Amino acid sequence: QNWAKFKEKHIRSTSSIDCNTIMDKAIYIVGGKCKERNTFIISSEDNVKAICSGVSPDRKELSTTSFKLNTCIRDSITPRPCPYHPSPDNNKICVKCEKQLPVHFVGIGKC
Repeated sequence: QNWAKFKEKHIRSTSSIDCNTIMDKAIYIVGGKCKERNTFIISSEDNVKAICSGVSPDRKELSTTSFKLNTCIRDSITPRPCPYHPSPDNNKICVKCEKQLPVHFVGIGKC
């Protein structure tokens, strides 16, 4: 995965996320099935990119500040569209940095 895909999958400028609608997009369908969960970072691209600034070699990095987050969690496995519910949070995030850019969302709160 690259920075462009990471942005598309995880960064949003607004916290008003309709999980049921957004999670039915093709990028969240894995092997024909609805992805179990996806975390959205409510922030500017620059703030998220800053996590990897100066990080070398490529590695996982925990943000020094907390981000507003919204994780869409699948309620059950059904034919598409699958039902999801939002789980808001405010926490540090761990991302995989490659060439000083976030390319993979690793987790919330710790690496």
